[in-house]
Amino acid sequence: VAEPSVSDEWGYLLASETFAAGRLANPPHPFWPHFETFHVLQQPTYMAMHPPGSALVLAAARLLWGEPAVGVWLATAAACAAATWMLQALVPPSWALAGGLLAGFRYGLLSYWSTSFWGGSVSALAGALALGAVLRLPQRAGPGAGLALGFGSGLLLLTRPFEGLLAAVPCWGAAAWRWAKADGAVRRRLLLAVALPATLVLLGAGTFLLRYDAAVTGDRWTLPYELQRSTYAVGRHFVWQPPGPVPEYRHAEFHRFYVGWELEGFQRSRRLPDLLRLWAEKGRVFWLFFAGPSLTLPFLLGLGRLRARRRAVPRAVLAVAVAGWLVIAWPFFPHYAGPVFAPLLLVVVDGLRRLAA
Repeated sequence: VAEPSVSDEWGYLLASETFAAGRLANPPHPFWPHFETFHVLQQPTYMAMHPPGSALVLAAARLLWGEPAVGVWLATAAACAAATWMLQALVPPSWALAGGLLAGFRYGLLSYWSTSFWGGSVSALAGALALGAVLRLPQRAGPGAGLALGFGSGLLLLTRPFEGLLAAVPCWGAAAWRWAKADGAVRRRLLLAVALPATLVLLGAGTFLLRYDAAVTGDRWTLPYELQRSTYAVGRHFVWQPPGPVPEYRHAEFHRFYVGWELEGFQRSRRLPDLLRLWAEKGRVFWLFFAGPSLTLPFLLGLGRLRARRRAVPRAVLAVAVAGWLVIAWPFFPHYAGPVFAPLLLVVVDGLRRLAA
């Protein structure tokens, strides 16, 4: 069973307890200044700052099994299954199964995604569903593909809005392009069987997020994450943004964290040499998690396969994601790449196929 050790994890667990109790937020404690902590709002409600998607999965596991870690395990298994389904659209079934098993062992058993509460499994599941649905258009289009596209896109919105947007825009753009190229009968079928259910599911997720924002922050257009950062943080998100003003902190620990450790990290992206070092460090962390020594050769060989026409959509998803990672002023954590887990797995499988040949 996962043992929380990072402040983000306690935030996810707080949100899961809240959802399991049937609430979207908690009233503030009357002595809340004594209980301030990282990544949690105290005003106007007591709630974690993170998007609600992952915590909803943990809450379901609390209610069904009494243990939120079960939600982590099942989400990781579902992500590997969805990635296998995505691979089946591009590679032979035996290689899709091999890729799914590789994902299960390497990322499911041997990474923090399944042993912590802040891993990338839920967003990985969402990205694999959205990409797998688009790759089946228009020949294998049906209500299942529409629901997968809508559910995957909605879950991206509810888990990692920024990185999820980077993954979803190429998918929806490719779906629109394939719809525009189809003839009249196929267009009507795509609209009814794919676009309609996908849009309805995505609208449902968006409506829930607006309702959640209103319950936590009092404003449906203000994310809890945005409010928490504007209340406590000095560093900003993107490399072109200047630092914000230093708030009056009630506790020395907050000053050491936000003005010391975090702001120092943010300042490392303000000058070109420091920015290049930051990018190099992001590349190192990315390589260690998704390839490492054992999969470096397959990964490099698979990157060459991305030039193929049938890899256009995964190529676009990865290109947009990498561009987004480079403009973020923070170090890279592998769960940031959860939405593009499936195309990264495709790169590895393509490389293994070339080695086998």
